[in-house]
Amino acid sequence: MKPYFYLSVFPMEALIASQLEPEAFASYMAVGARKGSAEALIFIQLKEAKGPFNWDEALAKCVPHEKGQPKNSFYLSIYRVLEHIPFDALGSLYLVTRDGRSLELKSAVWDSSCDFVPEKWRGVGLYKELCPVLPLVVSRLKPAEFGAYMTAPSTRTRVPALLFTDLRIIDDLETLHASGNIGNVYDEHPEHLLTCIQEIRQQQEKGAKVVDRTYSTRFSYSLIHSGIFLSKPQTTFFWPMPSIQSIKETKYDWGRSAELF
Repeated sequence: MKPYFYLSVFPMEALIASQLEPEAFASYMAVGARKGSAEALIFIQLKEAKGPFNWDEALAKCVPHEKGQPKNSFYLSIYRVLEHIPFDALGSLYLVTRDGRSLELKSAVWDSSCDFVPEKWRGVGLYKELCPVLPLVVSRLKPAEFGAYMTAPSTRTRVPALLFTDLRIIDDLETLHASGNIGNVYDEHPEHLLTCIQEIRQQQEKGAKVVDRTYSTRFSYSLIHSGIFLSKPQTTFFWPMPSIQSIKETKYDWGRSAELF
């Protein structure tokens, strides 16, 4: 039995071989083999073994235990994995809740002919970087443009690859206190978010502004707007997020677990 290969991208970057199918792997990684463990995570299933890693060792080590139980996990690497996996090896991305439920997102290649524009674009995007860096940032750039900027050789603070998601910006953000509509991303310091948005709008030369360096502990799938993006220089990969109605109809239990409704 050949192992599956998974690229864990949040909260930890790792390349993992496992004999578990995706949903079983999701449950194992979130809940663990013992009671008491609970952690949300995001991973990508690889369609094939590509990249500078010791695949032969993984095949040799990822075998059933003596009593026949499948090998849950064998780590090939925990450092700079994302940048070395080619796009054509990437398959579905899985959003896993703390109780081990998973939602599969199918991939879609982004190219210059794509006419995707986030709904209700207001001249600024709110992005949660997921791998290999983690800040919450605002930018005047649309998702693919933001990814291109963050991975461009000319950008001083570039990364070789970036996985990120665009978050919803509520319509009444500017009158937040008056409306009382304070959600997860705005609950602690909404004034700071507004200040960052105003700064990015006024400084045309600024590509991005960090809002929060430690937002990972409060990041929720319910805030995802369009989907998950993976950018490398001149190329963007995309996993669209299903609509809430679609999730209600096809993955209701996951939606409830993720607090989408």
